[in-house]
Amino acid sequence: MSEANSGLVDIVEPAAPIVVEATGWLPVTGVIAALLVLALLLFVLWKYKLPAYLALQRLRKLRKALQAGELTPHEAVLMLALELRHALGVRRLLADKMPQQFKQHEHTRWAEFMQGLDAMLYQHKADLGADRLAALFTQTAYWLRRYSRRSTLKKIIN
Repeated sequence: MSEANSGLVDIVEPAAPIVVEATGWLPVTGVIAALLVLALLLFVLWKYKLPAYLALQRLRKLRKALQAGELTPHEAVLMLALELRHALGVRRLLADKMPQQFKQHEHTRWAEFMQGLDAMLYQHKADLGADRLAALFTQTAYWLRRYSRRSTLKKIIN
């Protein structure tokens, strides 16, 4: 070999540039987008449905306490009215004035429910039989499932 070529033999070629294919980022981007959508969905469910779920859970505990004899029927009706008032976010439960978030077609049903509740609460010798209390718990569960979502997100979703 000549002296001119002897220094070129040990030169290493440069490494090829790292090229990431466009399809390599697509699955990662898809997973991140799916996680963001899932997190948003969980947040909306937490803000929108959790108050209703908790109110129904307290209603079940109240019913169990009544069945176990820990509460008298009148105390149970009073606690039921307090739970309904708290879950709906109103100061007073009135038959002629529905809470603001209620739909207009529910007016008759609400008035009948409130008249029955008022009779059970304030009449001294009101009929507080097991079947009437069961009906009252069922109707209260209806109102809680339907309207106890006190989050501001309901205005966006509805």
